[in-house]
Amino acid sequence: MLLEKACGASGKKKKKKKTMLKNVRVTEVSSVGRGASEGAYVSLFKMADPVGPVEKPKNEENEMDLEKKVSELEASNEALASQLAKSELMASFTDLQKAHYAGLKDSAKEDFEKASAEDREKAVSDAIAKAEAEDEVLKIQDKEIRKSAIGAEAFELLKVAESEKVRLLKEREAEKAVAVQKQAEEEAEKEFPHLGGSPVTKAKLLKAAREDKDLMEVLKSADAAIQGMTVEKGTSEGVEADSTDRFAEINKMATVLAEERKIPFIQAYDEVLKTKEGLALYDRASR
Repeated sequence: MLLEKACGASGKKKKKKKTMLKNVRVTEVSSVGRGASEGAYVSLFKMADPVGPVEKPKNEENEMDLEKKVSELEASNEALASQLAKSELMASFTDLQKAHYAGLKDSAKEDFEKASAEDREKAVSDAIAKAEAEDEVLKIQDKEIRKSAIGAEAFELLKVAESEKVRLLKEREAEKAVAVQKQAEEEAEKEFPHLGGSPVTKAKLLKAAREDKDLMEVLKSADAAIQGMTVEKGTSEGVEADSTDRFAEINKMATVLAEERKIPFIQAYDEVLKTKEGLALYDRASR
């Protein structure tokens, strides 16, 4: 009875209605020990989309975009924080530290940034001391020109030009001194033509006499006296030739004494006359 009910009047089992699933989106395929639908067949195949890639669900796409934006925002915040920290650090530098920092290489800049304020100050001081020790200075018209300020090439050219200028000035000064000395000797010879002594000594006498009127009068009187006592041999002006020779000897002695003791000729002449030999020559020349 039960069998008939189950199989029907004909005594046969009723066939189950087959179910076909269409347009199913498979998101995962897993391997299991025993499937839930025993006897079921599944046909799978993969086909390229002729239009384009399969669009992601809106919620999944939005989630990925949001994560990307958050990541970009975090990176941007980190970069801004780093720039702000560096700006604050640079603002704390002194002008000398900024100038020193600008001349450093990248690795050295990082070390300078990480250093303490005291170490940065010491680094700048050491760099300045080293630069000053190695730097050359050229003084032109009371102005100091540093090699570091104008560059090595320009500094060398300027140094050569200044050296040549100094050399030419020295040459001109030497030529001028020679001309002045020659003129002084010529003037002294005209003022004291009969006084003994070298042209250099007579020029010194003239220079001193121009500053002392009394000395000038004494020298002129001495020159006139010597002129009156020195006449040519054979003339009738009252002085023999040997007398002239004796006065010339006195002049010679006075010239030697003046040069040895670095004293005026007139002083040397007076001292020679005070000696025994000089006095004897003067007495014989005066007779």
